[in-house]
Amino acid sequence: MPDITLRSARPDDAAGMAAVQNAIFDAGLRKTAVDEDRMRALYLNHPNTIRLTIAEREGKVLGFQWLGTA
Repeated sequence: MPDITLRSARPDDAAGMAAVQNAIFDAGLRKTAVDEDRMRALYLNHPNTIRLTIAEREGKVLGFQWLGTA
């Protein structure tokens, strides 16, 4: 199995990030589903973002981590 790659997020990651969050929603561990616009607002374009990291394998987003100021 190929390694997991960590990299800085890009604007085109919104769909993959939404898919990760919606898998959590489908498992009953999140109250609402999200879409690409919500991912952009909450993470990609958030004014307090310090760093947003994507974990991917073969181009598929597996997860992400956001760090920002409160």
